Amino acid sequence: MVSYRQSRTEVTRINCERLRHENFLRSGLECEVVDLLCRTPDADLSKALGYLRIQQALVDEPDQIELFRELDESFHEALFIAAGHEAVHRLVIEQTSQMARLRTLDLPRSDKLHSVVAGHRAVVDRIQAGDRQGATDAMRAHLSGTIGRLPDIKDANCDYFT
Repeated sequence: MVSYRQSRTEVTRINCERLRHENFLRSGLECEVVDLLCRTPDADLSKALGYLRIQQALVDEPDQIELFRELDESFHEALFIAAGHEAVHRLVIEQTSQMARLRTLDLPRSDKLHSVVAGHRAVVDRIQAGDRQGATDAMRAHLSGTIGRLPDIKDANCDYFT
């Protein structure tokens, strides 16, 4: 989106090359966060677990999609906070606007909601087990779902992409 002060706002198309860069940035940083959490046995995951429980309750409530999306973002933020890197999470949000738009296009599928919850559960389970490789693999798999569906999302929403 581009804003022209005191004039108009123009919705720009999603740039696929930028999507790849943003996904690379987010995956790299989030995988480092879960690796760090695995090496921090006293890390407080209570907020992340709380968000996960609420998301689980909402997976079959399509009218609550916006709340589910907010909880998804809060879950990831809670991991950064638990790792002591809240400022890095803000950087990720600032630098991944194209990915946020792509996730918005992908999220309304009911199987996607279940997939998000399963991904979050796998990440937390591996962190709690202290399994660095498993946690990193789970996070990478979780974050690859939407970008992996890019061709299908583009086909269904071709006017939204460059």
